[in-house]
Amino acid sequence: MTRDKSAKIFNELIAEISVNSYTESDCVYRKYSLSNELSLIYSVSVKDKLRAICVPILSPNLSKKIEACYGIESCVKSLDAYTNDQLCICYTQKNSTDSMIFEIVAEDIREHLEAITDPEKYVNTINGVLKKWKNFFSTRQDLLLSKNEELGLYGELTLLNKLIQTFGENIVNSWAGPKKETHDFYIGKNAIEVKTTSKQAPYQAHINNEYQLDKRDVSGMLYLSFFAFRRDESGPNTLPLLIKEIRNSLSKDDISLNSFNEKLFKVGYVDSLEENYKSSYTLRCEHLYCIKDDFPCIARCKLPKGINNVEYNVNIETCEEYLVNLKELKNFL
Repeated sequence: MTRDKSAKIFNELIAEISVNSYTESDCVYRKYSLSNELSLIYSVSVKDKLRAICVPILSPNLSKKIEACYGIESCVKSLDAYTNDQLCICYTQKNSTDSMIFEIVAEDIREHLEAITDPEKYVNTINGVLKKWKNFFSTRQDLLLSKNEELGLYGELTLLNKLIQTFGENIVNSWAGPKKETHDFYIGKNAIEVKTTSKQAPYQAHINNEYQLDKRDVSGMLYLSFFAFRRDESGPNTLPLLIKEIRNSLSKDDISLNSFNEKLFKVGYVDSLEENYKSSYTLRCEHLYCIKDDFPCIARCKLPKGINNVEYNVNIETCEEYLVNLKELKNFL
């Protein structure tokens, strides 16, 4: 997903406004023909430069059940000069919405409409796109991952990449991080919690609550995967390149690849913004631990009544006796 084509059209319309005379109530328009011989109409308002994308209604059923979406208004109206009195569904950027957000959503709509030929599928296709973004913004306010979110995702994907090489493409289904589950991976009855740091030694794993290392929370085995990275702003080991590597590994399995892409989006990674993720992560150390009864951690059953939401750090240097490796993990799982 990019925003290049839609962003380019909107920028050209804004440039047209700057060199021509219009009244403040005007909008400038551009018709865009899709490869399937259908069309879209882009517009920008002269007064406040709000973007819009309009879809001709080619069937009487297309104006029903229009999906709502964060930052976007929708209405049915006629654009006489472009559609010969034909009605359109127009999706317009709200004043409070960032232009980049609208351009990304508009481009997502355009890309999905390029793939269909049946006008009856127009609205359902657009509604699917808007519902996806509605769900995205129901859990996030920002399009970009924070530095800590980026680091955490890099750690989870580093492990996922290793698991794919060990278990195969279907292991993507075990990645539960985007679902906000207690643990990051569930493989059968077993679970793996991933912790990542960019701080220097002595290394510590930050545990967010009393359930993350509670082996009683899973019916099988519980493991802790720990990664320490050196983070800098130049280098080859970026998040987009790791994602590209995983996609290449999944390229022959469309189901697993689609599942991976959907989960990436749910966790907050938007492909069209990949140029913003320039940090490089050099692996300093990695360890995999089996959580046993005497592992140094806080479990729910060990807490006094009334105490919860406990955050704490585990000193990694004290956990050597619990080390396992991926080969052992494969046998266990």
